[in-house]
Parts: sequence; C-alpha cells; structure tokens
Amino acid sequence: MTFKKEILEAAKKKAVELPDWQFVSKRYRSRPVKFCDLLIAPFWNFSGSPAWVTTQPAAGVYIKEVEDIFSHLSDLPLSQTATFSRRIKIADLKNPFDQTVYAEDFESQEKAVAKVMRDLDNIIEFGQAYLRKQYCLDSKESFYLSVPEETRGIWATYYCIVRGLLGDTDYIKRVLRREIDPKGYQELELIGKVLDYFS
Repeated sequence: MTFKKEILEAAKKKAVELPDWQFVSKRYRSRPVKFCDLLIAPFWNFSGSPAWVTTQPAAGVYIKEVEDIFSHLSDLPLSQTATFSRRIKIADLKNPFDQTVYAEDFESQEKAVAKVMRDLDNIIEFGQAYLRKQYCLDSKESFYLSVPEETRGIWATYYCIVRGLLGDTDYIKRVLRREIDPKGYQELELIGKVLDYFS
C-alpha cells in the first residue's frame, strides 16, 4: 500500500473514534445542527517519490444557506468547501505538527504513518476546540451572530450574505460605501446583488 493510501485509510479509521464526525473527501465533517457543517481539513499534499506528505490544516464551517444564495447570485456552482475557515498554524498547538513528513526518515512506512496520525490528533483537538469557542450553535441566529467578520475577497461577500440573513442590510450598504475596510478588495458588484436580494 502506498504512503498516501495508508494515511487516508488511517484517517478514515480515526473517524470511528470521533462521535458525530465522518472522514469525507479528505476532511472531517460533522453536522451537529441543520444550519451548518463543521469541518477540519488536514489539506494533505502527497508526493510519491520519494514518499512524503505536507500538511496545511484548517478548521471552519460550511453554511449551505449562504452557499445557495451566493451560487444563485453569482451563477457559480455550489461549493462543497468551507464557507468560513481559519488556517491552523504550527504555533497554535501545544504539540506542534511536522508540516512535512518524509517516509524514508522512519524505520518503516508504518511508523511514518503513525507520526502523521499523532500530528492529526493534535490538529483535530485544536480544530474542535476552536470551532466550539468561535461558533454558537444554540440557534441559527446566534450562529450567524458568531460568524467572524470578513472584509476581503469572496469571504466579504459571504459575510454580507450572513448580515443579510440577520436583517442587517445597513452593514451591506456600509460595505458598498467603502466605510468598512476601504482599502480591502471586495466584489462590490456582487455585494450590490446581495443588497438587492435582501431589500
């Protein structure tokens, strides 16, 4: 079995240890409530020869209601990745992960995979703690209120949709007037469509 396949098989088995989580499309996914999915993604990049893997993990949420509106307004296909996410940095963790693991540095491929899994344990632990702390799942409104503000790129549009769902069209108008992050890059034409959608 290749290094990549062994890691993915081990990651899939690890999901059994995580109540309410599944390993799907190379990421851990949980749906504790109807209005969002929680995601923890190792974002592994594999090389076959010599065998190695790099990890650039992130934790975030997928919000289908937001994605549906964005897809409708932009005519882009529905995304299956995180709507909002935070990159997990090595410095975030008490037990830092090795960003790159080379199979040949270990006595066996099995030991190399075990190292990647230990790093993954730390990433999952931090990711779950971050998601619990950042997002309030008591109700849909409290969840949307807990979404951190984003003012750049596509995430600014997503955040304007969140504010629209909360009935806060004044926020969207302020973005369009460049009162929020005036030097930031936002898709103002698309955000204008967001305002029209909620007006």
